[in-house]
Amino acid sequence: MKTSGFMKNVSEELTELGKLRLRPGDVELTLDDLFLTPLFANAPPSVERRLRTLRGKGAAVARRFRAGDTVCRQGEPGWTAFYVLRDVDIERIGLPPISGPVESESRPRLKIPNQVSVTMPMLLLDRSTPVVGHVSVRPSASRAKVQLGFLERVKNQLVRPKRRRSVLIDTSMTLEVGEEGSLVGQVRKGDLFGEMSCFNHTPRSATVRATVDCYMLELVKNVLEDALENDEFKKALDEVYRKRALEIGLREVPIFQDAPIELLQEVTRRAELVRLERDAVLFREGDAPDAMYLVRMGSLKLVRDGRVLAYRSRGDSVGMGSLLANEPRRTTVTAHYAHPESSRGRGSLGARVEVVRISRDLFDDACKMFPAIRAKAGEIAERRSTHATHDLAPSVENHAGSLGLLAAEKLLLIDLERCTRCDDCVAACAATHDDVPLLRREGPRFGHYLVATSCRQCTDPQCLVGCPVGSIHRGSSDEIEIESWCIGCGICAEQCPYDAIAIGKGRRALVCDQCTSLGDGEPMCVHACGHDAAMRVDGRSFFAGWSRPK
Repeated sequence: MKTSGFMKNVSEELTELGKLRLRPGDVELTLDDLFLTPLFANAPPSVERRLRTLRGKGAAVARRFRAGDTVCRQGEPGWTAFYVLRDVDIERIGLPPISGPVESESRPRLKIPNQVSVTMPMLLLDRSTPVVGHVSVRPSASRAKVQLGFLERVKNQLVRPKRRRSVLIDTSMTLEVGEEGSLVGQVRKGDLFGEMSCFNHTPRSATVRATVDCYMLELVKNVLEDALENDEFKKALDEVYRKRALEIGLREVPIFQDAPIELLQEVTRRAELVRLERDAVLFREGDAPDAMYLVRMGSLKLVRDGRVLAYRSRGDSVGMGSLLANEPRRTTVTAHYAHPESSRGRGSLGARVEVVRISRDLFDDACKMFPAIRAKAGEIAERRSTHATHDLAPSVENHAGSLGLLAAEKLLLIDLERCTRCDDCVAACAATHDDVPLLRREGPRFGHYLVATSCRQCTDPQCLVGCPVGSIHRGSSDEIEIESWCIGCGICAEQCPYDAIAIGKGRRALVCDQCTSLGDGEPMCVHACGHDAAMRVDGRSFFAGWSRPK
């Protein structure tokens, strides 16, 4: 890892890993306690030395759950993982009896088998959860031009009623908050879960409830990564990760959404999870079609005759058209890093692409079991072919991609044909965040839009990678949050390619939180603009419209 002005002798500056908040019945574990669990039983000495240097007390907590308690909910931010402690683990650590009283506890407990129930919308067994569209936070360009004073606009923002919102869970589908599916599996003592959200910085894809009194070890990402140096644990976790990544990858693809459970289980068993380094070639133009691929993480770049035609990101598929037609590949597809290099000179620590490979034989067998797959695949391939032939403007999408605009979920754009340079947006941001503006009205231009310098809420945020104390993570609405134990090392700021993170007073990193502390509604930078010049948009959706005739 390269060092910088921020990172001079980091090990001497670290005081503690991220502290998990304690609740009644929880027990904060010491490092000695951690090394009594199977996760660290065979870890090399270097792991213990590193954790002791970081003074990791509070980075792992034994949480006590009663039967019926919710461990985590679908759609919530997930930046920790859970390990269900076995009876022998509880005895070794010396935890209080599970059946003992907990402060302020009065409700009766249920006696049912030792397991944890998991519910997940749209996962394999359940088809009842309604799918809805994305909720836009961008103001309509045609809304009435009511010129309000700044203070009046702030007041309206604060008292605005909450609207129903949707969340993007660990699939490409958007589901109504609060809708839950049926039982889809059990997690038993000695199992680990939540690692997908912990590693990939995605919201929880399942609601998990305890069906018996139990202890669970909750771990911050840094501690879980150290546990992976235990070869036995890493091997077991790799297999679990592969299975869950494949299941989630299949749920993201329209052709499998109505497939029977038996088919999905067969495809999960036979499909491959492939990891690609930056710029790695998946297949080349003219190659024989031997498989189709589902994008699980990162993005892919499609090139024909030296021109970039399109980008495919999480939930998309590639190679399906040539597989159906049994024709040579029409494009060259490579792994694409969706962000430019950081202006502070630091390379990305976490750039990678994961795809699910479905071989020709597996695809043919799946179509025999469920013929609707071939029909749906044909419709999708035909639609893409039509767009590629008539509607695509590669130069537009290529330029947007080079600026990282297609990787942004909440990109702040300023329409320069409307903007009067009054700086109300900057003033509103500062007033909302203790006189610290978290946006700058400067940045690259795209057409008549200024791409302002502010957090973009990236689909794959590089700022979340590498924090030595686990203080940065996604919040409840996918915004980026930085906890109070931040040590100001600057890794997150160096990782961000858009200079959207600053190190403020007290050596703490600062970043735009999309004004989520004010509740649902537009961020203040947007709401304060009296000229409809400022807007927050999904980069891919917004700029896709530029490549098609108006």
